[in-house]
Amino acid sequence: AEGERIEHHLNELENLRKCVTRANQWLEAANTIIIRKPTRKRTRKSRGRPSTSTPENGVNSDLGEEIIDRPDRSLNDLYALMGEVDHLGFDAPEILQLKAVAEEAEETRKKARAVLDNPPPRPNEAYLEECRRLIRHSATLNVLVDEIVEVEKIILREELVRELQDELSDETLSLEDIRQFVARAQACNLSMENPNMQRLEALHRAGTAWENNAKKVLEKQQRTLEDLEEFVKPRRSGVPVDPALLNRL
Repeated sequence: AEGERIEHHLNELENLRKCVTRANQWLEAANTIIIRKPTRKRTRKSRGRPSTSTPENGVNSDLGEEIIDRPDRSLNDLYALMGEVDHLGFDAPEILQLKAVAEEAEETRKKARAVLDNPPPRPNEAYLEECRRLIRHSATLNVLVDEIVEVEKIILREELVRELQDELSDETLSLEDIRQFVARAQACNLSMENPNMQRLEALHRAGTAWENNAKKVLEKQQRTLEDLEEFVKPRRSGVPVDPALLNRL
């Protein structure tokens, strides 16, 4: 500001301006991590109806509500910011605040790793509550901790397994419903050893096969009434279908 008031070109002023501009950019980036925002829970598209029953292990019926919006910046981004400031040549309160966030994130990472490395044979309520607590706390850090993503999957798996137990016996499930369940199962790494996952995959294969074959019949220039009727029958045998495609048939 002083240099701009001097009516004479100063070579050093341009470099100083670049330094201040870069420092301001750094502070803005640091504040996206330092300033803690209210957490928002992620919503997911799901057909599943909420369960009114209480599982034997006392699992909370709102497990999925603990999954929150993930921060845009990772712990690696935080360390990269801290590395940059060493070369910028200025001091600011935000530097110490960023270091405090890093220490808190590392402590959270350590606790999450302990949870992941020592799972009980079957997730119980105490274990799940610790997972939920870590997820809630990590949301206040504005930093994505990779281990917390894995902790989230534990909660998501428990919720999905409970929903599958209720939903897979429902013969009104559409092929899109099944595909949504499959996508959620893959996202949370639900094991193929799980009986519900095996049933889900079987329904997915059967529904996809029905869809592919039904489309082939509709694409035929010459088709018989028997051909069309053949693909209406699976609906009565529990094979999930595409309602729009079924109506067309």
